[in-house]
Amino acid sequence: MDVINSCDALDVTLPRRDQLTFLQSDFKNISFFGVMDGCVGALDGYLMWITTPLHTECGSVGAYFSGHYCTYGVNI
Repeated sequence: MDVINSCDALDVTLPRRDQLTFLQSDFKNISFFGVMDGCVGALDGYLMWITTPLHTECGSVGAYFSGHYCTYGVNI
């Protein structure tokens, strides 16, 4: 987590180790019957930017274009 947080290119901030117990408790408390016990975070979609693929690489170049972000990427 420390390495990911220190990488500016990712533009993602994960919780620090000292925050995990607090986050785990919060997720468990808001979940139905505590089913999210052990969860410390959640991502709701992420577009990993890529260079424009070649037709020979993927077949359907347009499938990798995001109109919302006006760039090429892979949805994660």
